[in-house]
Amino acid sequence: MNRTIIKNSFKLLPFLILFIVNTSIISTSNTSNPVQIAFSIDLLTLNLNEHSAIPRIAGLLSENLPKIGVGINIVEHTTSDNIAERTWNYPIGRDYDYIPTYAEGGYDIVLREVAWDFDHDHEGYFDSESIVPNGLNYYQYNNIIYDNYLNFFLNQTYYEGYEYLFELVTILYDELPSIAICYPRTVFSLKNTVSGIDWALLTVNQHRIENWGNSDGHIINFGFREKLSGTNIFKQNSRGDSTWTQAVYGSLYTRNQYEEWVPMIANSTFIKSKLDGKMNITVGIDQLAKFSDGSQVLSEDVKYSYDLHLNSSLVSNQLINFAKCFQSIESISIVDNYTIQFNLDRIYNSPHKVLSLGIVDKSRIEPLIDAFGYAIFDELPGTYDVQYDLVTSCGPYILDSLDLDLNLFNLSPNPYWNNLTFSNGIQPHLLSLNGTYVSNDQEGIEKLQSGVIDVIKLKAYILPDLITGYSNIESKAPISIELGVNMKHPVIGTGELTPLGTREYAINIRKGISHAIPRNYIVDEILMGLGVPASIQYPDPEIVFSYFEPYTYDLDLARSYVGSVGRKPNPPTPSSSGSYIIILTTFFAIVTTSIIIKKKR
Repeated sequence: MNRTIIKNSFKLLPFLILFIVNTSIISTSNTSNPVQIAFSIDLLTLNLNEHSAIPRIAGLLSENLPKIGVGINIVEHTTSDNIAERTWNYPIGRDYDYIPTYAEGGYDIVLREVAWDFDHDHEGYFDSESIVPNGLNYYQYNNIIYDNYLNFFLNQTYYEGYEYLFELVTILYDELPSIAICYPRTVFSLKNTVSGIDWALLTVNQHRIENWGNSDGHIINFGFREKLSGTNIFKQNSRGDSTWTQAVYGSLYTRNQYEEWVPMIANSTFIKSKLDGKMNITVGIDQLAKFSDGSQVLSEDVKYSYDLHLNSSLVSNQLINFAKCFQSIESISIVDNYTIQFNLDRIYNSPHKVLSLGIVDKSRIEPLIDAFGYAIFDELPGTYDVQYDLVTSCGPYILDSLDLDLNLFNLSPNPYWNNLTFSNGIQPHLLSLNGTYVSNDQEGIEKLQSGVIDVIKLKAYILPDLITGYSNIESKAPISIELGVNMKHPVIGTGELTPLGTREYAINIRKGISHAIPRNYIVDEILMGLGVPASIQYPDPEIVFSYFEPYTYDLDLARSYVGSVGRKPNPPTPSSSGSYIIILTTFFAIVTTSIIIKKKR
């Protein structure tokens, strides 16, 4: 007999055993009875920090899933790079028609925390064209109906395409390539004299520091949790870098404290979607906009800044976000000194996001590149050939100093900021903003108590309001914790090695897993109340969030899904179901034997 057939037939045996067992195991609500394990999966986990909830959630899953007939082994605490690699870089020399299981070099299911933007790009995560390594669809999810709705959605702006977005999320909610667990919240601890911070924007590095204030001396000492490593807007690598670059580099558009896109140095915008699937954006520049050295901001500066971001010789870390919008640098054209046009290859859902890149002074940067090459982008501001030219921009603050070794930065107000029409003559509230690296919560609390810092983002819910003059702010954050499924896994993905061998049965298994997750307990006990149960893959800033409810925690329903063999789950009933399962078992045993004999012949 063919070895593959033997191997696959043995993989079916646990399912047949599951359906032969006493009806009380699956059909009754008596959870004290042992449940026969139908199959087992290996769970990878991503740990982000010392206070990560991931290990405890993984432990809870390892306790709960066996109760519905799903064995689970926590095999590794790993990194995102490892997960991505396991979706396309598994051992060579063998032919696979699916992503291998964990034991074969692939992965089964992964528990991780995902950070989103407020207007994240729906293209790239679940569409078939973005299956790794072409995009971020490491789930290997492939659904032509989803792809079609996505195409309709992408050819309209976000609000115009709302009905298609709803359809997209509905498909993901029903089929569960990603099983959403919870949306963690973020905690900031701060001195009571601090005000004006847009907390939700701060979590996604789109903060408006010009609104920040401190009635006690007009200085804020800000504690950040990721070390500094970037030298300018093109080479920012961490959230610590984003803290100061967001304040220094002005852009055409930015967000306000209500998370709405508003002009910064733009004064007019005309957006036109074309019948050929492209989009033109014409932007007028505020003629009062100036760089921090007093020179005028012109269209040529905006175009030159975008050209640098798109320049493959520079390798800007912003390139991945915008390269797909433009065919080339010729896609951005100067109309006149204060008008610039963006010709996008596609209709972009959030066109104002395209207008949010930081701007530099062409007259200062171009001669430096001609003389010294692109190496200047790696030089520390204030040193060597670059000095402060690369950090001269039109944002509300200027960079006075940056120390990558000590992880410190210092900002002071841009004296020309109040020229802008949008700023309406208002200068930033602070005289100085100083950034200090803080490695952990304990160090953060100690530095708060000693006055070294005034604001810190915490990883755990520590109560500094017990410290006189300090309090906590809990902020909504576009973060979710999920179980990412290998959709080419032969059991939980394709359903190929299940008794019916169908995609629908694999969907039922995933629904069973989702119903076995106690989301309220996770939020209340593991997150200590700092979060909400999740309903969809995308976090609650998503506009369609309120239409979906989290999958209920119901072990009986979960067992019904796992044991349903493609049937719609019915409320568990102790009577007559035992004979039904035995009939099904006999039927599938006969069918399976017939298939094996047929393949053998």
